[in-house]
Amino acid sequence: MKSKQKQEIYKLLKTDFFRFCSTPTGAEVKKCSLKIDEDDLPVGTPIPTNIDVDCAKLAKFIQWKGEHILSLDYEKLGQYIYKNYHKFEEDEFFHITDFDRMLDAIHDDMAAKKPGLSQYLKHYEENLIKNLLDDCVNILNTCQQYLAEGIRPTFLYEYMNKLLFDKEIRDDARKKLLGGSRNTYLCEIVAVLKNMRVFKVDCDKNDLANSLSKNITNIKKETLFKNIERKYNANDGALYHWTRKIIDDLKQKTDNPFEGLFQNTSHKGDKAIK
Repeated sequence: MKSKQKQEIYKLLKTDFFRFCSTPTGAEVKKCSLKIDEDDLPVGTPIPTNIDVDCAKLAKFIQWKGEHILSLDYEKLGQYIYKNYHKFEEDEFFHITDFDRMLDAIHDDMAAKKPGLSQYLKHYEENLIKNLLDDCVNILNTCQQYLAEGIRPTFLYEYMNKLLFDKEIRDDARKKLLGGSRNTYLCEIVAVLKNMRVFKVDCDKNDLANSLSKNITNIKKETLFKNIERKYNANDGALYHWTRKIIDDLKQKTDNPFEGLFQNTSHKGDKAIK
């Protein structure tokens, strides 16, 4: 199956989609882990003389997961496309979106034969984070009645959405919310938001702890209160500083973490990437 991925890479490289990338150095070509040779391709397939150089260009936009699953780095790819957008022909974007879809299909087949690979699939992580978002918002929404005047009802969802997808903090947030410290971290979120006046002034920490206890049943309300109070008084930490930086903008507008990334399209010639 790894050879099938390389065959799709070969097809993509033939389109010269990465022609606007800077030419790699000799050292980069030698160290490049992505290699394509005649053993990976159907018999008789011509191997371009510059295939190693093209592989080194592509290697900047991919990563291997579990040694077998190749995935695109959408952030780096998006930056490359944005920078060179005006140089591409409209139908060229079909090449990269088609490549992405073919990889998904290959990965599904691989996971069907080796279930252990499922954790590396794109939709596996997407579903995991979606479920995490739903679970956390369900808990935080118990505090909905205490939102300050002017704070829209969807704010807590939008805040969590941004927290789980913002590249600056998402890794730390996901690790804590998927691990054993989820409830403590949710208390810290409530404390930070109270500090940022998302909740009413006359709403105290006990009110918030009491609300959270409705959906957090494995921890005593007193412990929830102490966790909220500790973070509220600290006024420090990565969560506090990140929230302080984004809170004013988020209060003014909704957040869409997927804007500018891939969109599904089945028509060649559509501009699939904005």
